Amino acid sequence: TLKKHVPIVFGTDSTLTAGWNFWEQLRQARQSELLTDKELFEAVTSAAAKVWNITGGSISVGAVADLVVAKKKPGHSIDAFYALDPNDILLVIQQGSIQLFDAGLKEQLQDEAVDTSVFSAVLINGTIKYVKGNIGALINIIRTYYPDAALPVSAA
Repeated sequence: TLKKHVPIVFGTDSTLTAGWNFWEQLRQARQSELLTDKELFEAVTSAAAKVWNITGGSISVGAVADLVVAKKKPGHSIDAFYALDPNDILLVIQQGSIQLFDAGLKEQLQDEAVDTSVFSAVLINGTIKYVKGNIGALINIIRTYYPDAALPVSAA
């Protein structure tokens, strides 16, 4: 009933009330069948952008380049999307700048003159990713305040 009157958006609010894996949350929402696959996809993309007044949403000359590239999963494209997990992410570009890349891309990015020294290696579900910034230092800071925090990554 609610979706007939207000836009429905979906996102992580807190790891206090949910797990770290956003796609697990999406799969649970999908299983509820309260939204169609199309509605749920829009709830994390175009509907969310509209609610937050974020313009764009296209890949074109002059557009802000925010892209996520992931390994292709088997199945229909929408099933493949919902089957993703964080370790499937190969590349994240925000405003034209690489923020995360898979270890398998490191050599190629170095060949393209990307300064990989500003990235930290992290382990996510047995997969090495490189994230912009000093993630090891951030993890250490978190551990000073919450030593038993169950983090989804560790320094590689």
